[in-house]
Order: sequence, then structure tokens, then C-alpha cells
Amino acid sequence: MAKQDLDLRDWFAGQALKGLLAGPSAPKKSKAEAPAQYAVRVAEEAYLFADAMLQVSAVGREPKPDTSSSESDS
Repeated sequence: MAKQDLDLRDWFAGQALKGLLAGPSAPKKSKAEAPAQYAVRVAEEAYLFADAMLQVSAVGREPKPDTSSSESDS
């Protein structure tokens, strides 16, 4: 298997997946659900978390307006 570079989204998804599967509140597989379907469902959920983290981190990097001087100071 060739080494693949992970991008930040993949890394976030992997971290989210670890959290999703660790513990008693992990997503449960239904009896009617094939193992591959379960894996895809949980992976998609992990990527939803990853996308949210990227969206929030992008917002956090935006320059904030300078509020050090206000109209009440004049």
C-alpha cells in the first residue's frame, strides 16, 4: 500500500472518528445494516465534524474589525 499524505480535513475526520467510536454513545449498527453501510455512515458523520471544524477554523482566522476606538470616545 502506497503512503498517502493526509490533508487537514482527513486528519480532523480521523480524530472525529476516534471520538465517535470511543465510548458508550458510539453510533450503533442496526441488524439490517451491512457492516460496509455502517462504516460509510459513521465515516460520513466524521467528515461532517471535520467540515465543521474547518469552517470554524477559517472563521477564526479572519481579521477581526478594530474596535479599540469607538464613537463614545470622542
